[in-house]
Amino acid sequence: MTTWDSIVKEYEHLIGRNFKEKDTGLCFNFFGLVHGDDDYYYGLFRKHDNLLYLISCVGSLDMLFDLVDE
Repeated sequence: MTTWDSIVKEYEHLIGRNFKEKDTGLCFNFFGLVHGDDDYYYGLFRKHDNLLYLISCVGSLDMLFDLVDE
């Protein structure tokens, strides 16, 4: 079972980094983690067109995205 503390520990250092969606090639900024009412989410934002993704933390971020600026 994934806990909030384990998600923060694993992903906090990536906040502010850029990721590319594997399927579309669109680039997003990882702005943070969202502790929602029903789930935990990765928050990604695309400033170019104001596209906001909240992706459930059920899976890992690297399942759908590649880190761009390593």
